[in-house]
Amino acid sequence: MLEKDEADAVTTSLNFSKYHVINHKDTYYINDKIQVLIEAYDSKGRPQRTGGAYFRAKLVSKDIKASSRSDGEIIDFGNGQYQAEFVLRWPGRVDVMVMLVDSNDAVYILERMRREFPNRGTYVGHFLNGTILEDTECNVDHVAIPEKECDYTDEETNIHWYCVRPTNPNLNCKHWWKHNSNNTYIFQQQPKYIRPGEDAHFITNKKYLACNNCSINVLDKGRSKGQNDKYGRLPWQKQWKTLPKCLPGSFNKFENITSGYLYKDKWFSTRCRNLEFSVKSAAQCLKNKTILILGDSTGRQLYTYLLALLKLRKIPSIDCMEHAKGDSINFTIYDKFHGLPSIGHGGGPSRCLRQSVVNVLDHMTFTPDVFILSITAHFSLHSPDYLRQRLQIIRPAVERLHKRNPKTLFIIKSANTREFQNLSHLLSNNEWYIYTLDRIVREMFSDYPHVVLIDAWDMTVAQFNPDGVHPKRSTLVNIVDLTLSYICPA
Repeated sequence: MLEKDEADAVTTSLNFSKYHVINHKDTYYINDKIQVLIEAYDSKGRPQRTGGAYFRAKLVSKDIKASSRSDGEIIDFGNGQYQAEFVLRWPGRVDVMVMLVDSNDAVYILERMRREFPNRGTYVGHFLNGTILEDTECNVDHVAIPEKECDYTDEETNIHWYCVRPTNPNLNCKHWWKHNSNNTYIFQQQPKYIRPGEDAHFITNKKYLACNNCSINVLDKGRSKGQNDKYGRLPWQKQWKTLPKCLPGSFNKFENITSGYLYKDKWFSTRCRNLEFSVKSAAQCLKNKTILILGDSTGRQLYTYLLALLKLRKIPSIDCMEHAKGDSINFTIYDKFHGLPSIGHGGGPSRCLRQSVVNVLDHMTFTPDVFILSITAHFSLHSPDYLRQRLQIIRPAVERLHKRNPKTLFIIKSANTREFQNLSHLLSNNEWYIYTLDRIVREMFSDYPHVVLIDAWDMTVAQFNPDGVHPKRSTLVNIVDLTLSYICPA
């Protein structure tokens, strides 16, 4: 670990760090387990003696587009060694791949940034009165002395939001019209939060470690012959009827089994009987149903996908919610952003962004059959406690919803892996931040008995698409199919 007062250019090295399969054998069989030892070395080729690096590991068979994330979290022994474990789930040649996302020093710096600068976002409030316009700074915490500040704290939820009061005498706090974030300024500022030389500890282009003997041969004990069953499963796969239905239930936030795996780029859940949905079967599933999505743009992807798939009729926004209908199947879907904070050039009307998840759930005039929550990405510039506090008021609102209508299916779509464009982008939207925020969401609802987790994290670690804030179509199809499998369990 680097010294706390100054950075040292020696850090976890992509070139020298290595891994191997423990007790490597010539042949393995489906359902065997393997352990992979990861050994971290610094940029001078010396073994590291401390832990804290952030690795990802997966099994891959590129020729058949099969892949799975490690089963459970990678174990950090705290001495520069790490261990990943896998269950072997398909036959053929399988490669073990390990990615160094952030060095231990990078993780240390990221956590220090969070502590020292808990609000690194910069937001803009647009105030408008007729033709008079003025922009001021806004944030989740105070931005000025009280007499020079507009306090937009919500009385019902106590969610805080503040803007600098306009200086133009023809504008006051009631003229707050629109919200935006100053992304250019945000990105320019991020390197100022680290110390001289610390940029050397970050990897802006994620790569896999090299390994000379990390391929294994997996056999299926003679069960490879035969056709797919009607659910698309091959003879060597766990049979569909032996899996439970896709139903809500509390989940272990530290599960030691991956939630599924890709085979021929299709997701097979290890938890339940997930299905592929055609246009016809998706329409049948959603007949006479109403879906409410409250979340970020990755949640909105589900809305736009179903809009196109089912050729839904878009309807003008009501109560700041976009919505669309499928008249022939009596299906309605609503989508709304989860509320402040909101990062992005698009921004939106302040009256809509002030409506939080709790406000919507407590005051909506309809009862959804399905409620989907997606919330993490826009909290990456703030202390993790800020998201935790938000979730502490969202959970009781979900409980109130279930008291009114116990049959509403509550789905959490988890976060997904992220791309890095440059150092500024990495420091703003680091995958380590998203990973830890996603774990906070899981922790908050892990003991709630009426919740479904769509594990987009496992899917995007396994995916063949590049990491990105918005999963590509093949990954999105798998996310939607799994979601529909819970809405219409078979």
